[in-house]
Amino acid sequence: MRTECQSCSFNFGIKCPDGYTKVTNGSIGVRDCRYTFEVRSYSLSLPGCRHICRKTYLQPQCCPGHWGPDCMECPGGASSPCSGRGSCAEGMGGNGSCSCQKGFGGTACETCADDNLFGPSCSAVCGCVHGVCNSGIAGNGTCECHSAYTGPHCDKRKCRQFPQRHQIEWAQMRAFQLCVRILGLDAKN
Repeated sequence: MRTECQSCSFNFGIKCPDGYTKVTNGSIGVRDCRYTFEVRSYSLSLPGCRHICRKTYLQPQCCPGHWGPDCMECPGGASSPCSGRGSCAEGMGGNGSCSCQKGFGGTACETCADDNLFGPSCSAVCGCVHGVCNSGIAGNGTCECHSAYTGPHCDKRKCRQFPQRHQIEWAQMRAFQLCVRILGLDAKN
């Protein structure tokens, strides 16, 4: 803001309004205006001076790693926002959400983005065919196979063994067929 333009010789003692500080302090001000001087019925436009005044505002800000009007801590902690694997929407206008680097996911970029990835950089791909992979950031990619499969990648079928109950039923069925043949009956009818 600027004070009212007036004669430079009278401008030295002019003060800024309450709450403002004179930037042009210790001088007559800035010669960048004209003022009107009236003598009886005459008006003269003369070069004049005015002061520049500024008001200092306090604008609250969040510290790095914090967000929102209450400056809440970003997911993953203020010292390592987004677990060090992304960037936090921080600051007073931020919402604290993480934009994760490629391969990472979760609220704080604390997981691999895909269940089929593993390792600290979430870049290794699991090779399990018929099983569950030990995936994730702390995972090592080993496979836990479904019951009918085996092998490091769960890609080999196990030999099928019938439970005891099925073996008994099979034996009874074979015995019935044997009896039918002995009696000379046609088993196909």
